[in-house]
Amino acid sequence: MNRFSLTSPRVYVPLGLVVILFGIPLVMRNPIFLHLMILIFFYAYLTLSWNIVGGFAGQVSLVTRPLQALGPIPPHFFSFNWD
Repeated sequence: MNRFSLTSPRVYVPLGLVVILFGIPLVMRNPIFLHLMILIFFYAYLTLSWNIVGGFAGQVSLVTRPLQALGPIPPHFFSFNWD
C-alpha cells in the first residue's frame, strides 16, 4: 500500500518547482522579464487546456488551421506601417 510521504520525490520535486516558479517575480523585478514569464505561463495554460479538450474529450476544432494560417498576416502589415 502506497502512503503519502513528503520525502518521496514524486511529492517534493513538483512542490519545489512550484515554489521556485512562484518565487521568480519576487526576485526578478524587470517588467520585460515578468511580461515574458506571464506570456509563457499563459500559453502553457492554453496548451494544457487544449490538450484536455481536444485530446481527452475528443472535441474537434475546425477553426484551428484557418487561424494558424491567418495569424502571421497582421504582424506583417504592422511591421511595415509602424511609423
